[in-house]
Amino acid sequence: MAEEGFIHASGDEAQMLRVAARLFAGREDLLALDVDTERLPAHSPVIREPARSGEIYPHVYGPINPDAVLRVRALIPDTANPGAFTLTDAE
Repeated sequence: MAEEGFIHASGDEAQMLRVAARLFAGREDLLALDVDTERLPAHSPVIREPARSGEIYPHVYGPINPDAVLRVRALIPDTANPGAFTLTDAE
């Protein structure tokens, strides 16, 4: 959030994996949070914005409080498909 002013979010798992591959390829420290947006504080609005492609991407403009997190998963680099990730439940 400090670099871009928002937290990347996605509408579904496929969109999330595309964003991760495009922006974070090669990283080994990524987590995906399933978030209940109704539990986010008022100062953390979710704004859906169009990309140049026309696809809509949600962005969270503020912190995500722990009680809004429903599930945590790790993004594991896919060795068979460089730049891609697979998901697994985080420990």
